[in-house]
Amino acid sequence: MRRGSPADLAGLELDDDQRHRTPYYVTISYRNPGKTDLYPGQASSVRVLTEGGQQIGGAPALVLDGLEIAGCPSDGSGGMVPPGGKVTQCTVHLPADGDEPVAVGFEDADEGDLSVWRAHVS
Repeated sequence: MRRGSPADLAGLELDDDQRHRTPYYVTISYRNPGKTDLYPGQASSVRVLTEGGQQIGGAPALVLDGLEIAGCPSDGSGGMVPPGGKVTQCTVHLPADGDEPVAVGFEDADEGDLSVWRAHVS
């Protein structure tokens, strides 16, 4: 997880509350080990857990009005991942002011469970 700056998102239409928040970026990479194309929707399952007990979903960087965010690089066009293919995605999370991230989670859509890893912010 990487800490960004509110200036990173200057080109986005954010509400007054969001505009001054510090963005945090989470990058995930995965490979398609299957025999058929894989829909690259895993980024929507990434969650940031905060000291204040919040679970914050993120917006995939490529969804944010097509804005390229230097601290949050993604590859691919959002198309299907072919067998053996690899994709890297980055999500943007905006915790409330003063609430710091402590962990990154990945929600299992089929089970509703959340797998969590301690976050080291750089």
